[in-house]
Parts: sequence; structure tokens; C-alpha cells
Amino acid sequence: MRIAPLTMLSAALLMSSCVASGDPQPEPVPEGEHGYSSADAASCVVKNGSYQRRGMAGQYSCAVPYADAGKTCSAASDCEGQCRVADSSAKPVTGQCQATTDPFGCYEYFSDSGEVVGICVD
Repeated sequence: MRIAPLTMLSAALLMSSCVASGDPQPEPVPEGEHGYSSADAASCVVKNGSYQRRGMAGQYSCAVPYADAGKTCSAASDCEGQCRVADSSAKPVTGQCQATTDPFGCYEYFSDSGEVVGICVD
């Protein structure tokens, strides 16, 4: 059985019309849904933060970058946030200053007493 060229062209044109043009715009979030606040979102942007759903509960929160993010550290007092340790088996143990105020995830960090502590926050 042979498909006519006109039928193939018609099918191709119909299929191409199904492709979305441009990036779809996200739906606006209703005020109060999952803790969303347009005022908090605006305030977060002013602080150069990232306002999105976080954690297991999926509540909106603002994560603001720390000025010393990524700096090498070896004590809690070396950083604005936490001194997070990537490899506690390495000697000497060092870490990097936490990137943002976002507390979620599993990681190790230097406690105020100098111990390396592991934790998962969600």
C-alpha cells in the first residue's frame, strides 16, 4: 500500500501545529497556597534570593545567598551560615561555607564545639 504524498504532507502539517511555541508561562500561585505570599516573594527577590517550595512539606521559603558562600572553612565561626564538610574522612577536615540560607538536605557541618555533625533536614 502506498501513501499519497499529499496525505503525508497533511499529516506533517497537523503534527507541527501541536508543538508549543516558546516557553510556557507558569501558572500564578494563589495567595496562601503552600505558604505562598506575594509580599514575601517580592521581598526575597530584593534580597537576591530564591523563593520556591522547599522541604518535604513543600512550603514556600526564601533562600538568600551568603556573602562568603563557597569559602574554605575549618570551624563554624568561619562562616555566616554553616561550615559544611564534603568529606569528613579527609585529613585535615575542611569544608566550604554554606551557599544559601536554605537548610534542607543531608550534609555534615562543623558544630560550635568543633565536632563534625551529620544531619538531614526536611
